[in-house]
Parts: sequence; C-alpha cells; structure tokens
Amino acid sequence: MKTIDAFFDVDGCLINEKYQFTIPPKKLTEVIKGFEGGLRVHLNSNRSLKSLIGIWEMIQTEGVLIYENGLGVFDPKTNRFIQDSGGRFCKVSLSKQLRSMGFKLQVIDTDRLITNPGEFTGNGAIVFCEQSREYTATLYPRLMVEGVPQINGGLIEQVRDVLHEKYGREYNISTSSLYGNILMTPKSALKGQYMKTVAGDSFIASFGDQIPDILMFKESSPGLIGCPNNSSLEVKKFVREGGGTVSPKNYTSACLDFLKYLKGFR
Repeated sequence: MKTIDAFFDVDGCLINEKYQFTIPPKKLTEVIKGFEGGLRVHLNSNRSLKSLIGIWEMIQTEGVLIYENGLGVFDPKTNRFIQDSGGRFCKVSLSKQLRSMGFKLQVIDTDRLITNPGEFTGNGAIVFCEQSREYTATLYPRLMVEGVPQINGGLIEQVRDVLHEKYGREYNISTSSLYGNILMTPKSALKGQYMKTVAGDSFIASFGDQIPDILMFKESSPGLIGCPNNSSLEVKKFVREGGGTVSPKNYTSACLDFLKYLKGFR
C-alpha cells in the first residue's frame, strides 16, 4: 500500500501566533511514528530555513523542509539541499531604498521580536528585517514608544507603499495584522511546487490555514486535505468542498486531529 506524504504549514497550524506549540510536540512525534502503513511528514512554510529547522528539531519528522514558499527544499536528516531556486534577495538594496525614504533598517532574528520585544530598544521608527531569509523578505515596521517596539498601522502602510513602488513588479507584497509585518515574495514562488517531486508515487496530504496553503491543497490527493478551526473562511470553504476535514480545534491540536484523520484513511 502506498505511503502518505503529508505536508504541514507551520504558522497558524503547528504553532500559534506566539510561536508556541499548543500541545507537547512529542505527542505529534508519537502519532507519526506509530502510523501503520507508512507516513512521511514534511514542513511547508513561508519561514526561512534556519527558522524552520528550529521547529523541525522539536518533532524530528522523517520528511523534508520546504521553505520560503517553495523556493528551497532541504533534507534535515541528510543535511542536503534538494532544491535551490537561486535569485537571492538583496538586503543592501532594500536598506538603501528605505533609508532614502527616512526609515532605518535593522537586520535581526525577528522571531525574538515577536516572542521577546522588550529585548529591542531604540528611537523613532525602525524597520526590522529577518536576517536568515534568502529569497524573500519579511519586514516588521515598529514605532519605538519609550524605547519599546510597538505595532503601528500607519507606519506599516507607509513602508508597504514604498515597497510597492520599488518592488511591486517582481514581488507579491502583503501585510499581516496578526504579526504586524510585511511579506515580500517573488511572484514566481508557489507553495505547492516540489510537493509531487518530493512525494513521488505516494499519496499526498496537506494541512494549512491561509490562502497560500490552497496551493498545497491543489497538489494533494482527493480528500486528503485539512485545516484547523482558526483558518480563514476561504480555506475552510475550500477544504469542505474538496472533501477534506476541518478540525474543531486550533493549532497543534488540530494537526493531531489531521494525523488521526489520515490514519482512518489508511
């Protein structure tokens, strides 16, 4: 019987908005290892490879890491790059562009900005940029209030407009109110690409929560799609109409539900 290759989104699925698992990661690992008939679990995320490896280390799946919206594929077990799309994003040019508009850029580990904002100090408006990304960029415009970074909607809109003017032809530029950030992704990036290459002749399953994850669903075997309760309405509608499963739970608990759903399929 065929193996199932299951691709999981990370933010909003495996972890919550505070970058935390909502159940012990070892529970997921136990279910995956106890899966009869063969299951490989892959992570498929907009995150950088470095950030994704940090998540993978907590669950130690046998699958690969598809990072930065399908622009790179890495096997953490063999420490081997399977796919490298090239076309690195130039942070130096980005810094010059923002500086010309009066914005300061700081390249940092932005996960820490979300989990421990008190670590960062400064004055005025600062645009924080994730240092570990290669092909894409994620920016966190912050207004420093009494030395502490604060999300400011007006500042985010200003920075987004600057980026649209400079990069809008080549990059999709979107904002997230949940994280207060701006995402810049090459228009050639497709989250569903490489899934069939990775899975080979196996059944393909996928689990996501936002519109970009629909591209994963479209690459999946009939009915082998799912999403958590905290998903967008568009995603829930697509999953239901596609014969998949919408978990009544959120985040990591919902991922566990999906694994049980796949076990029933077998």
